[in-house]
Formats: sequence, C-alpha cells, structure tokens
Amino acid sequence: MDTVAHLRTLHQHISEMVAALPALEGEMMRRLIAVCDSQALVAPPYGAHASLGSSLCAVARAPQVQEIMERLVDYFTFCHTLPAADLAAVEYPLCLMYNAYLFALAELLGHLPLTEMLPGMRACLGNVGAQQQPLSLVSKWQQWALCSRAEPRLDQALDHDFVGTVLVNNVVLVKVVPGRLAGVALYCTPTRTGFLLPGVWYAPTDENLRETLRETFFQGKTRLTLHELSSWVIIRGVQPTEGNLVHWLQAKRSALTQIPAVLTSGTVRDRRDVYQARNESFS
Repeated sequence: MDTVAHLRTLHQHISEMVAALPALEGEMMRRLIAVCDSQALVAPPYGAHASLGSSLCAVARAPQVQEIMERLVDYFTFCHTLPAADLAAVEYPLCLMYNAYLFALAELLGHLPLTEMLPGMRACLGNVGAQQQPLSLVSKWQQWALCSRAEPRLDQALDHDFVGTVLVNNVVLVKVVPGRLAGVALYCTPTRTGFLLPGVWYAPTDENLRETLRETFFQGKTRLTLHELSSWVIIRGVQPTEGNLVHWLQAKRSALTQIPAVLTSGTVRDRRDVYQARNESFS
C-alpha cells in the first residue's frame, strides 16, 4: 500500500465530512483541527474559553461528529502500523495533521461520556478501562502549555537512578520533575466527563492535588490512588522522541514495571535534592 496516498485519502475523507457538518459543529471541528494544543485553541483568533467546554460537550454528542471521530480512530490505527521511518518520511502537511487530529480526538473524547456514545464510536474504542476514574476533563488555558522538551524530560524522569514520576490510579503517568508537572494517559479510560486518550498530556488544575503529588514524590512513593473528584486540563498530544506513539507508550508501560512502589531512603533524599536544585523550573 502507498502510505502517502492512503493517508491523503483518509485526510480528504475527514475534510469532506467536516465540510458537510452544520454550522456549529463545523466551526468547532475546524477550530480543533487548526490547532495542536489547548493554548492555541483558546488564543486569538479563536476567542475566550468561557463557553468552550459546553460547546465541546454539545459538538461531541452530534452523530455526524462521532462518525468523524471514528474516521480519526481509523487514521491513527493506520499510522500506528507504520514503521517510524515511514511515518517520518511522510510529507510535511500530512505529518502535521497527526498532531492536530490527536488533539482534536482528545478534546472530543474528553467531553463525551460513555452514555452519550453511539455504538459505532464505542466499537471503535475497543477495550477500555472498566472503572470510571474520578477525573473531570476540562479545556482551558492559563499556564497549561508544554514545550517539546516535555517528552525527553519524561524519559529522564523514568531513569532507574532517579525516578521523577508518580503513577496516578495506574492510568496517568505524571512527571513531577524535571519541568512542568503534567502527565500522560497510558490507557483509554472513562472519566466523569468523557475519556482519557492514551498518548495525550493532561495536568491537574487543583493546587491541593498538585501539592499531594509533590508530597507523594518527596515521600519516595511512585504510585498514588485518587478517590476524590479532581479536575485535569487537556494539553496536547505526545510527540514521541523515537518510534511511533504505540511504541512510545509501550516503552513507558514497560519502564514502570521496573520501578518499585516505594523507593529506598537514599533515593528519597536524591529526589529532594534534585527537586531543590530544579525548583526554579518546577511548576
């Protein structure tokens, strides 16, 4: 199969479906696909974020939009079968659409609960976590942005000599240090508002939870179980440092199997030292 030709066909099909949407749904889908992260979604010329969440909820429930979401899943399923070299060789405009589509799907799924999902979309997701996570996914922008160093910093945080991560509810791998506090969803899992999409960055907006994550990190623990409802902002899709997204996620899941739930006291002291040394870039 000609990789570029097939990607172009998928992209053309999605574009035609978006063009055929009613005004409200079409405008929102064009906004989502025109950007790759939450910062750009709510920045000019796209307007304020006050009504963004309610608009996304309404759009995600539309049958025509869920059909487009099914095609987006088809797009990623095909991309993830490609060797990294093949995907990297795809011409720039088509390759760029990968990040835009991933963000669009994350935003829509984040506002689409299972009860509102049509059978076709539900079948596309395949096996998802059975337990609903006590997370509420929101779309807004303040300091919620990540630069391209987030992925290599997560790789660094999973180093055996110094573990800078906390795994939340066995689903979200949070990078505490170095860099900004944010986490990647490792599995497709239902939440109170919709679904976490694997391979997407999220961040807790509640300062109490952020402080709990820091304290968990200081105590030498690498796991945290949440029971109370917490709010998490959708940031952007992962940009793998090597390989495709499926291989990248598999590597992170594999690395976690080598990390104990509680670290030794010496490592705990190392964690405190590193945090203090890098506190100026920690947020």
